[in-house]
Amino acid sequence: MFKRLPIITLTPLAFLAAACGADAAASVGDTTPLTVGPAVTTPAPAAPAPITGVPIEEPPTSSNPPPTEPTLPQEFVEIDDGGYDSVADMADHADVVVVATVTETISFGRPDPAAIPGDGVIPDADEHIGLTLTVDEVVKGDVDAEIRLTWWAYDVDADGERSAELLLNGIEVPVDGDRLVLFLREPQPSEAPARGPIDTFASHHIVGLDAIGHLDGDVVVNGDTVSGGWTGLIGSTLDEVRAAV
Repeated sequence: MFKRLPIITLTPLAFLAAACGADAAASVGDTTPLTVGPAVTTPAPAAPAPITGVPIEEPPTSSNPPPTEPTLPQEFVEIDDGGYDSVADMADHADVVVVATVTETISFGRPDPAAIPGDGVIPDADEHIGLTLTVDEVVKGDVDAEIRLTWWAYDVDADGERSAELLLNGIEVPVDGDRLVLFLREPQPSEAPARGPIDTFASHHIVGLDAIGHLDGDVVVNGDTVSGGWTGLIGSTLDEVRAAV
């Protein structure tokens, strides 16, 4: 059961080092004596005549910088997913605990109306994404060097455009380059028919919204802000997570 509370926030030179070394040829075994002649003074070359009448062209500039991706409004989505009492409690429910970096993001697009129970009319819908992450550190368990997760990420309007970033219990949508600490379980068998890649993409699932934290250095700076009596991962260091696991 969840409710949405809208929050809108205002939110090289590719240098080629061409090392042109001089080729040197050495003659070995030549015993011909060298004759040293008188010193010859070479006159300094004349300075080139100044060039006049040619305007100096400045590099072109533009008053219109390239467009940037617009910042989406953020929509807080509160989800009651139970939660845990501590990092240790959460680790007990996880098959693996890892530190990983997002290396690729794909979109699963809007849901197919035919796959949605009901009348099939969805004037707007939500967009899920698939995250591929490289594992930087395994804190608990055994896992491959790469993992995949799915994430409920954006509101999409009737024109198929993203209209808001969804903050699930305050968690920002992971993007390429983000470094995360994750408490994961392997997918469980389900009798429900697969809706497509959205249901088959993930190699793991988080054990709850408490179980993901965005890292700045070795400190969790973003995560679940709706964790009941527990303060969640926010503010925890990786050393504290390692010690608790």
